[in-house]
Amino acid sequence: MSKNTQSPPIAIYGVHPVMEAIKSKKKVLEVWVAESRNPRILKIQDLCSQNNIPCYLKTKNEFKQWESKNHQGIIAFLSLNTVQYSSLDNFFQENQVHTPYLFILLDSITDPRNLGAIIRTCDYFSVSGVITQTRRAAPITSIVHKTSSGALSFVPIIQVANMTQAINWLKSKDTWVYGMDVSTDTHINECNLKGNIALVLGSEGEGLRRLVRESCDFLVS
Repeated sequence: MSKNTQSPPIAIYGVHPVMEAIKSKKKVLEVWVAESRNPRILKIQDLCSQNNIPCYLKTKNEFKQWESKNHQGIIAFLSLNTVQYSSLDNFFQENQVHTPYLFILLDSITDPRNLGAIIRTCDYFSVSGVITQTRRAAPITSIVHKTSSGALSFVPIIQVANMTQAINWLKSKDTWVYGMDVSTDTHINECNLKGNIALVLGSEGEGLRRLVRESCDFLVS
């Protein structure tokens, strides 16, 4: 997997997201637990032991900086380099991508909670990957991980510098690209969504940018 994208470790919190991160075999650096007899936290401690992940018992004072979060007495520190790719070339070279595939492209999605919710939905529908931008996009943070309910540990994230170039790259691989645009009368349910598909979602306020919109094969609502 590409290591070109350097991201600092982030803290993810809550029983379910932490457990999913460990099960996904992603790079969990260490886990903190508060004093608890919660069976689910005890199970996580067993998982840490089985996967050689350091797990530390911490005091309430050490958890204080996360007191505004619903941490449920457990925090994991995760290196997200293990779920990120720096280009579509890298992703296709390093993975056996089954066809027909579905990619979701996010054009200037800046709200981390929206990003997390999208990733959670993508995991539910077994999307091949989510393509975001290195700029004009929400960064991967603990909020994204929490909102995704742990799905971020399973959905590949491909970060590209130029969304239009990414669309053209996919089109060169026999991919039909659909852009979501509320101004069109064509509903996505009316389309014959067969073969390799890429679906482009625009920003929360402005929708698709002009060049991105013009690069799509079809516009749907």
